[in-house]
Amino acid sequence: MKIVIAQSNPEVTESMIRIKEIILSHQPEWEVITYPFKGDLEEFKHVVSDADGIITAYVKLDREIIDAAKKLKAVSYTSTGYNTVDLEYATKKKIAVMAIQEYCTDEVADHTLALLLGLSRGLKTYIRSIDEDKAWNVGVVGQLHRLRGQKMWDFWLWPDWTGGCPKSSGFWNRSLCLRQISW
Repeated sequence: MKIVIAQSNPEVTESMIRIKEIILSHQPEWEVITYPFKGDLEEFKHVVSDADGIITAYVKLDREIIDAAKKLKAVSYTSTGYNTVDLEYATKKKIAVMAIQEYCTDEVADHTLALLLGLSRGLKTYIRSIDEDKAWNVGVVGQLHRLRGQKMWDFWLWPDWTGGCPKSSGFWNRSLCLRQISW
C-alpha cells in the first residue's frame, strides 16, 4: 500500500511528518511518501502513479491527475472541503473521497471577527501610518463610528444546526443563518 501526503508547500511540513508517523504507527509495512507539491504536474503524476491513497488539503486533483494515479482507491482531505478534486470523475472511477468534519472552525470565526473589529476601528490605516510615517496621528483614519447602534449582517451555512447563529453571540450551528446584529 502506498500513500502520498501531498501539500501545496515548498517543503515538507511538520504536519505532513506527523501524519506519516501516525499512519506508519498503525501500518508499518505501508510506503508513505511526503510530497511538497511545487506546481510540477509531471513530477506529481509520476509520484502518484502507483499510489493507493492521497492525503492532501489544497493540491488540485483533476482528471489528468486521477488518470495518472492508476491504483488510486481513496483521497482524504486534511481540510473541511474537497473542492479541489473532480468529485464526479473520482466517483465514476470508484475512488472514495473524504474530508475531515471539522478543522479550525472557531479559529477562522475568531479571526474573521477580529478582522471586522480591526476594520471598524481603522487599525490597518493606523499601523501603516506608524510603520511608514513613524508617527501616531489620531486623525489619519478620519471619522470612526462606535459599534453601539451599528448593524452588521452575518450569513452562515453551517453543518450542525442547534438553533441560533454563529460566533458573534457565542455559537456554531447548522443550516443557513441570516441575521442582523445590533451592537
